Amino acid sequence: MCSDRRKSIELNDLLKEKLFQAETLVADLVKNLESNNLLNVAQIHNSLNAITSHNHQIFLTMQQISTMLQNVEHDEANTRVTTNFPNALTNNAQIRNWLLTWPQIDELVKMQVPPQKRELFRKTKAANDITVSQLSAYDSAFDYLRGKLNTKSQGTDAEKHGCFADISFPNSVFLENIHAAYRLLLAQGVASQSQFIDVGCGSGLKVMQASLFFSRVVGLEYDPGYVNVARELLEQVHIASCDVIHGDGITFEGYKDFNLVYFYRPMRDPAMLNKLENQITSTVEPGTILFAPYEQFYFRHKTLNCASLGGSLYLAKSTQSQADALRIKAESTGTFYKKLLNVPPSIWDPIIKFSHKNGFGLDS
Repeated sequence: MCSDRRKSIELNDLLKEKLFQAETLVADLVKNLESNNLLNVAQIHNSLNAITSHNHQIFLTMQQISTMLQNVEHDEANTRVTTNFPNALTNNAQIRNWLLTWPQIDELVKMQVPPQKRELFRKTKAANDITVSQLSAYDSAFDYLRGKLNTKSQGTDAEKHGCFADISFPNSVFLENIHAAYRLLLAQGVASQSQFIDVGCGSGLKVMQASLFFSRVVGLEYDPGYVNVARELLEQVHIASCDVIHGDGITFEGYKDFNLVYFYRPMRDPAMLNKLENQITSTVEPGTILFAPYEQFYFRHKTLNCASLGGSLYLAKSTQSQADALRIKAESTGTFYKKLLNVPPSIWDPIIKFSHKNGFGLDS
């Protein structure tokens, strides 16, 4: 019995030691990933191989523990043996799950090594391309849904103020630019605290979609009827990170609180639209990303101290060289956008969190 008890203590201590060593190997891997370049690719692959080998050692140790537990008779004298396996008894399933998920983590790291350029926007495709046809059908269906959700006519006050009615914008183009904007925020290091505002949000569908990418999403709408429609939609889909504000975009003073401002020509009158553009570009913080998919802003953006980032995105209060540098940095990020969920802690957490803040992640 003393021999069994001594062996149980040794195996438990060995398991603790190997788990600690695994944490050290993971920390070393993340450190190498932080300086990910062509010079340390070999070091990263060596770290991956070391973790794979170490996982096998942990698995063998756990097999020994399981075998010993099975051989111990369940009588009062032998209960002292099982009490020396707190990790094995309490965390056995958890540790085995870590080992089983390692191949996914290994693949996650290899997606990032060596670093490679990933364009922010896809290259223009021919009109008969299958993807173009599919996206056209998707946009038509989405626009039909928008019309069904918002059956309210524009209010008289909003019309007199010069606002556009709830107008359509191709959702595929919106998502392409929003995804690119998210990667730009990753490059700025602020994606995890991102603040998005849709100026003239109408029925709120774009607000709902933006919530998939950003931490806090706000719709700003002048027409009270549209405000009610948008709020009802967001309440029905239970998105806590969204809000709709009733207000005038021309006099709104809160743009400085957002690092991504979307506005699709909310004002019908060009002079009023100028005022809106002036208010936004003069009050946002330097480096704010503006999403303005219409011609007037493209022709005015330089005079408004904004620089082009590609697509319909602009960098506020910045030079073109600053915008180019940010775009190049963003093109080194991955294309994964899903938010990290509240999942049980894992020994691989440092790898997962580092990868996520650089645009790489696991689908499940």
